[in-house]
Amino acid sequence: MIRYTEKQKSEILYYICMNFGQIDEVYTINGFDDIELEMAVINPTDERDFYTVVTVGFGAHAMNVPDDVEGNEQLRRCELVITLPKDWMIDSMNRESYWPMGYMQDIVRMVINENSWIGPMHTVDFGEEVPDSNMRFSGVLIIPPNLLYSKIFIEDDFINQDLQDVNMYYVYPLYREELDLKVRLGGYALYERIIKLIDEAMPIDRNRISVGERYKKKHFKTSDEITSINYSGPNGCLVTDSIMVDGNKVGYCYREEPEEQEFWDSGWRFVSEKESREELNDKSKINICS
Repeated sequence: MIRYTEKQKSEILYYICMNFGQIDEVYTINGFDDIELEMAVINPTDERDFYTVVTVGFGAHAMNVPDDVEGNEQLRRCELVITLPKDWMIDSMNRESYWPMGYMQDIVRMVINENSWIGPMHTVDFGEEVPDSNMRFSGVLIIPPNLLYSKIFIEDDFINQDLQDVNMYYVYPLYREELDLKVRLGGYALYERIIKLIDEAMPIDRNRISVGERYKKKHFKTSDEITSINYSGPNGCLVTDSIMVDGNKVGYCYREEPEEQEFWDSGWRFVSEKESREELNDKSKINICS
């Protein structure tokens, strides 16, 4: 079983105390055969009026970061952090209250079982909304510590001489439309929009606005109004917002060499001829259709 040495664990706990506050409880997470995982809980105080929960033990596992990722040696180890409102039922084990900690455990389990990794700007899609009728979160964004304001996270990553870098990653819950926005525009584009909310909603905010709502598109025609044709082979094409959203007619279509790594791509492209050059180069205004 993978675990910190006593010295390493002491250094991790000391770091948590110095940067997040006095630890009020550390409890062991059962169900892991490959790693010793615990959760450290810091209760709300006058200075920090929310709960902070930090994994302890995930950083003992070296993640499988690809060699071509810049700084891969410094990205191999991490612990996860999440913050919860002061009225959160932190001691409850029911699904409506425990899901944030469950999210963190699922991330650890996924990384170990799939021999994969997580890092800054990564998202994890859990496929369904959390079991809380008051929230619609479906996944998380991984935010590195140096991108958040310093009263919560220090600017430099934690350095442990025996383990190299152990990064503290903040786990920020996302709505479904925000996960979809990341697929369309990329992780950094999503981060740029999310980070504007961080000062206002550091702990999980049950009522925060979704940065994806304003980017949801209302297509001119619904999928039920579009007639399908018989075709074998890749059935995906790219269509501009000018057609799909504004309802303009197809001006012309053309076919180019499909993207090799995209199994869906037939190579067909459809434009209305009313798009500006900027719109044609803006991926957020291009739709994948089939």
